[in-house]
Amino acid sequence: MRQSACEYLKNMSYQRLNVEPSFNFHEWLVGFTDGSGCFSITQQSQNLQCTFKITQSVYNYRVLYYIKKNIGYGSITQDGFKRVQYCIRDTKILKQIILPIFEIYPLHTSKHIVYVLWKQALLYPELRSVVQSRILSASYLTCLDNLFEVKPIEVTKQSDSDVRRAILSKSLSQKRLEPTKSWIVGFVEADGSFFLTKKGSEGDIVHTFCITQKHDYALLEQLKKRFHIKAKIKHNQKTKAYVLETTNTRNIRFLIQFFHGTFKGMKSLEYRIWARSFVKNKGLSDELLTVQNQLRKLKKVKV
Repeated sequence: MRQSACEYLKNMSYQRLNVEPSFNFHEWLVGFTDGSGCFSITQQSQNLQCTFKITQSVYNYRVLYYIKKNIGYGSITQDGFKRVQYCIRDTKILKQIILPIFEIYPLHTSKHIVYVLWKQALLYPELRSVVQSRILSASYLTCLDNLFEVKPIEVTKQSDSDVRRAILSKSLSQKRLEPTKSWIVGFVEADGSFFLTKKGSEGDIVHTFCITQKHDYALLEQLKKRFHIKAKIKHNQKTKAYVLETTNTRNIRFLIQFFHGTFKGMKSLEYRIWARSFVKNKGLSDELLTVQNQLRKLKKVKV
């Protein structure tokens, strides 16, 4: 007898009780930041100010309130049309709260390069104008694929070599680290896509999972391995981005179980619609077409 979607998803939660590590908000936050966060230096009156910021569509404002509630600091404001942003500009809070999180739990994308520069600006205010130009310069943006190209700004003759060794050591350790589940959940919540698409000559509607990255091919390889995806990572010539995508039934089942009950924002709604339709409607074209249109409408709301 075929299980209902609710029974299937409920059974998965029981299966995971003794095998999954507990959720780590800080790791989740680092993953979400790797996907949607920003470390910047902006002009405020006569001073340059370091800022930690995460921007989302108004559609997903709830995830920013979730972040603010857990961090305990920061502000949420409008950021143009249909966009909201969570910001922390207070130097004391950045040093005491934000910096330790990203020192303990590393970024896994090339955003790590910007973070290293931003951290120097936060700790050494006299370097902020130099760091700002480096972050914005084309030379740094074009080397984002290679963590080893990061060169720390000279602080003093005595400390320069120590800073350089520390950053190189950090980069080396990151190269060996595998993303944790909490990080992956945060990253996919920010950058992953769950949708339905037509496949094959008969136009069958199939469930699809996709992540796109412009610079971080190595990270996609790690996720490909973690999700047991056999499909090759493709390079989109039009967007100049790498694409990890699967429609494989076994992969989809694994992903449904992996992400069950994990998302904090509106991604949870998209995931639930996607996952339940796989369990309940797989192979039923009319029903899947309805779900496909439903997910497309949600996507339009986000834009």
